[in-house]
Amino acid sequence: MSKPISIRIGHLLYKHFFPVYNIIYPIFKNRQDADEINYLKKIIKPGDTIIDIGANIGFYSKILATCAGKYGKVHSFEPDLINFKHLKKNTRGLVNIVLNNKAVSDKSGTINIYKSKDLNVDHRTYPVGEYESIDVIEAISIDEYVNNSWKINLIKMDIQGFEVSALKGMEKTIKANPELKMLLEFWPHGLHAAGSSVALFCEVIKSLGLKIQFLEKENLLPFDETKIPEYETWGWGQYKNILVTAK
Repeated sequence: MSKPISIRIGHLLYKHFFPVYNIIYPIFKNRQDADEINYLKKIIKPGDTIIDIGANIGFYSKILATCAGKYGKVHSFEPDLINFKHLKKNTRGLVNIVLNNKAVSDKSGTINIYKSKDLNVDHRTYPVGEYESIDVIEAISIDEYVNNSWKINLIKMDIQGFEVSALKGMEKTIKANPELKMLLEFWPHGLHAAGSSVALFCEVIKSLGLKIQFLEKENLLPFDETKIPEYETWGWGQYKNILVTAK
């Protein structure tokens, strides 16, 4: 489908005028994502340990690091080399951020990243209809990365529909951290593109002993499982933020 003109302009700025993009993008995100940003600021405590999966150029990593404070820690994952370069520059001086140039999956190894022709935040770790190029990248599971070595308070994850694979690779971490909160993007179109479905996504979350709630204007609303067939039909531009926690 044809992407909105704002996306095409954003990608043009990202590729050819990044200093301008780097100023405009946070302004756009602070307005578009105001509800989830405010919610994160309410639930994150100084000293918390956070994992940011799909860190892109560092917008959320910087917010998370500020909320966690000097005694907290943010472990950021961004697989794309160009995004990672910008992430590194944008988080320079924030000593409580650990940067990882890797994808998060169900197991460690190498996987392909299919780089979007339209948007730097839309690279995929699964085949898509149109892409600019393919890079071979490193992947790791959260279970292997954390190895039950430290407590995790929050996981923020936005990886364009690849969430099922990532969730399968953090089962031990979830069980070891019963107070863990996860803020995820719920994007049925992306789940289907990744070879999954809303039904499978919900099944994996339930198998981990977790529940889903929608985040709406900083309020948590129940996830109605009877509407799963409806969610399966959502198009490219339909998504919500969800909070996943222990039941």
